[in-house]
Amino acid sequence: MTIVLFIVVSAVLGWMIGSSKGKGGAGLALGIFLGPLGVLIALFLKADTQKVEATAIQSGESKKCPFCSELIKVDAVVCRFCGRDLPVPGTAMPEAPGVDPEQSTASPEAPTVSPENAEM
Repeated sequence: MTIVLFIVVSAVLGWMIGSSKGKGGAGLALGIFLGPLGVLIALFLKADTQKVEATAIQSGESKKCPFCSELIKVDAVVCRFCGRDLPVPGTAMPEAPGVDPEQSTASPEAPTVSPENAEM
């Protein structure tokens, strides 16, 4: 009975550690087959950042910054990574700095230099 309880506790701990890193199945298997050693190994597993980010976005607690694509809190007004002001939901994205919004497309011609303005 003690051995079964020992395996179950190790499996649950391994699963909890692994699932926080996006690898719940690996943590569970390590906990079952290696016991406390498996729990220690699960502590040092590298996190699967794509799964962790996807889980945070799906749960509604995080979103990606539209400018730098880092994971930030849903209620954030300024990105903590790039420092840019985030658009309020329902408004248009702001223009990039240095871009003239009146010029919809760049001129295909190179700018001409008049003889009066040319330096020699």
